[in-house]
Amino acid sequence: MFKKLTFSIFSICFLLILINNAFATYEIYLRAEVINKVLPDGTVVPMWGYARDSGVGIHDGNVSVPGPVITIPENETNVRIYLENNLPVPTSIIIPGQYQQSGGGPVRNSSGRIQSLSHETPPGSTVLYEWGDFKPGTYLLHSGTDIAIQVPMGLYCVIKKETAPNQVYGSNTAYSNEAVVVFSEIDTELNTQVHNNPGVGTISSINYEPKYYLVNGNPFYPGITPIDIGDIGSNKLIRIVNAGLKDRVFSMGENYFKVIAEDGNEYPFYQSNFAIIVAAGQTKDVLFTPNNYGYYPIFDRKLGLKNYLQTTGGILTYLRVKSPNEFTLNVNKTGTGAGKVIVASSPGGIDCGNDCTETYNENTVIRLKAIPDTNSKFVGWSGGCTGNGDCEITLASNTSVTANFAPLTNIIVNYPNGGEILKTGSNYLISWQAPSNASKFSIFYSLNNGTSWSLIAKNITRRDFLWNVPAIKNNTNKAKIRVIGYNASNTQIGIDSSDLPFSIEVVKVTSPDASGLVFSSGTPWQITWDTYLTSQPVANTIVQYSINGGFTWNTLAILTGNPGSYSGSVPRVTTTTTKGLVRVLLRNAKNIVIGVDVSDNFFTINP
Repeated sequence: MFKKLTFSIFSICFLLILINNAFATYEIYLRAEVINKVLPDGTVVPMWGYARDSGVGIHDGNVSVPGPVITIPENETNVRIYLENNLPVPTSIIIPGQYQQSGGGPVRNSSGRIQSLSHETPPGSTVLYEWGDFKPGTYLLHSGTDIAIQVPMGLYCVIKKETAPNQVYGSNTAYSNEAVVVFSEIDTELNTQVHNNPGVGTISSINYEPKYYLVNGNPFYPGITPIDIGDIGSNKLIRIVNAGLKDRVFSMGENYFKVIAEDGNEYPFYQSNFAIIVAAGQTKDVLFTPNNYGYYPIFDRKLGLKNYLQTTGGILTYLRVKSPNEFTLNVNKTGTGAGKVIVASSPGGIDCGNDCTETYNENTVIRLKAIPDTNSKFVGWSGGCTGNGDCEITLASNTSVTANFAPLTNIIVNYPNGGEILKTGSNYLISWQAPSNASKFSIFYSLNNGTSWSLIAKNITRRDFLWNVPAIKNNTNKAKIRVIGYNASNTQIGIDSSDLPFSIEVVKVTSPDASGLVFSSGTPWQITWDTYLTSQPVANTIVQYSINGGFTWNTLAILTGNPGSYSGSVPRVTTTTTKGLVRVLLRNAKNIVIGVDVSDNFFTINP
């Protein structure tokens, strides 16, 4: 009897072990929390992010946007995620493409509208979310609550699983290295409004307009490090995830790749392409086989390529296929002045500042630019470079370069400083550097290469000024800017003007204007021009042409008002001329010319 009972207990325990193994779960602990994200230009944006902790309430993970990349082991099918919510509003988790077991949804608000696609975690609580039969593939985990708000706020991360090590869906998808590429956006106004008014449903994303476009949480900037993807000759898996609210076009320039899956579903036939649309919330897996060492760009062909008002930036990064030899570039700064050094060429990697060292492939050509602070000037290079211009290096060995900065003793006009083309009625940022004891400035402009000056503004305390270019009588290529600085005692301590003249345009001939144009006598043509701010209303426009490089002019038409275009026939010539030009003159009611422009390049007219 005792033996039978012992055997029965043993059988039950063994059965329980088998059942437990059959229903084993992989547990993940996520925490949603407020984070202030600092962008490369210094802008601080309030966001909501995820951290992965080792247990509920332990808080040993780092909150980030995107959240951590979560890898589900190949042999795990049941997944539990414990979500701890430290946000001021309810939130939830969904993984599109995976079947969620626990809880219920959707959750509706008091007016009956869907608020969440899954059961919610109230603020200050921890709630369990479960998935069974978790499928291999690449997926976007994100908030299921108030999706158009909480996802742009940063509640998203990548979760992935494979059928076997380095095989996403099977042996056909084997790879040696992988890169996770997450596209997203930030509308700073939306984030600020949500941060200040966090209640669910209180903010609308109808006027959503991103200012920053991100790859893996950062817009491109000089200090960004390329993504290493190993050696040549083997498949590289790129997991593309679009966590933004707008579609993106993934491209690697002229490099082809194979699209193997979408939203965790393997294609029956792989597609070879060099650009693919990745819809909002979508994931795509591609295989890329590089045959050469080097740097391969990844960017958005839909042109999300800016950091607020600055380009180049946005959705741009580089994959690095390592060469057999690698070399380190180290940047130092010296002197009593201040400034930073950036890589002003692809693939980036240094923004020194703080990030002053990067390892590059052999023979990579790097261009360094020294940028002094407003109270300093760049004196010159030493070490791997000399002179005081940009430093260009071809890395054939480990190299150190030193930038020398010194305090400013005078004012330096930075923009416009010569060669620029400004349009009347448009805004341009005049900028300059000045010694630290300069407390206010007066700004002037000249239209005659500095013979006479007109005041723009005075008592300016900043080191830049947004100038609305005034209407002038005619186009000029002899404009200059002058800045005079004063100390707190109103004593002049410095003065500088643009090094070379720049142009101001009232009117601009846009066609014919390109070089190498050839026309035949008597054939139709159209002359077009753009008009900017004029000093007086335009009463009529004269359109003229020259066949001798502008020595003499013939009138094609006198047009009422300023239509912006003229359609007619190419003038007849008896011999070929290669010195053709077009001129447009704007006149006021008294037939006084108030704007004139000539096409920039000669064109040819054949008989």
